[in-house]
Amino acid sequence: MLPANTNCAVWVVAHTTGIAPHDLPLIVELFDVVQERFTLSRPIHASYGPGDAIVIADPREWIAVHAARLARDHLASPDVPSQMSMWCTHKLKPTWTLEVHNFPLLHTLSPTVCLRLDLSAAKDHRAVQSLADAAALSLMKSPRCWYGFIDINELDRIPLCFYSNVGTCYSGSWEHLVEQDLWLEYALAERRTVRNVYWGNILGPELANRLRNAGYESFAARLDETTPGGRPVEVHANSGAMALFLDDDPVAFAKNRASGLGDTFGSMSRCVKTASMLRWVMSRAGML
Repeated sequence: MLPANTNCAVWVVAHTTGIAPHDLPLIVELFDVVQERFTLSRPIHASYGPGDAIVIADPREWIAVHAARLARDHLASPDVPSQMSMWCTHKLKPTWTLEVHNFPLLHTLSPTVCLRLDLSAAKDHRAVQSLADAAALSLMKSPRCWYGFIDINELDRIPLCFYSNVGTCYSGSWEHLVEQDLWLEYALAERRTVRNVYWGNILGPELANRLRNAGYESFAARLDETTPGGRPVEVHANSGAMALFLDDDPVAFAKNRASGLGDTFGSMSRCVKTASMLRWVMSRAGML
């Protein structure tokens, strides 16, 4: 079980090539994933664009209506940014947010779906693992999701807008500022690279094929020989997309990351070696 004071969150981020109606199944699936596995506090708030927040009774209906609106607005004014958001708060802090951003002025049409969840809202340990698995499958089977990731990090370390595509936050650590600005200003529009190596890494068919061609299989096998259990947990889709997880226990990863405690032969050291291997192979493939 996760302790009530767990100071970690999970972010599920999907970068797509489509406009809202084509992304609608992905958005609805991510909401359903959360609703089934997390304790969703009420009321649920929502907003569209710069409009004031409202309380909504039927989140799935609101998603359908406003995803279609997002598409219509883009067709009518393709150079105008658009955004839709849903969230819940507890003691003035968001326990979860689900956002869709489309900022064509900054990028070449790469709408971003971003889900953020406070892990203390998880029903139990299994719910977090189930959410990660279901979210990864949703991203892999979405034909318009060319890249996505699942990050598990401390709440205080990641600004709310860090994984959106609305522009650089200009808050947080130096490393985070550079990572976000590099991704938004140079990498995202080309759709040829990944943003970083995270706990979960979802690669569309093109990125996955480039990783395989760079010798991923041989490096992963070599790592497994030298560090048993160090090979990434892999999930493959018929489309050629693949998901690579640093390990199979997001809760343990969250606890280790929050505590800052390292271990010489334990799960955290294996995650470090797995992440290092992925960074090396992705660099060989020109993906980082």
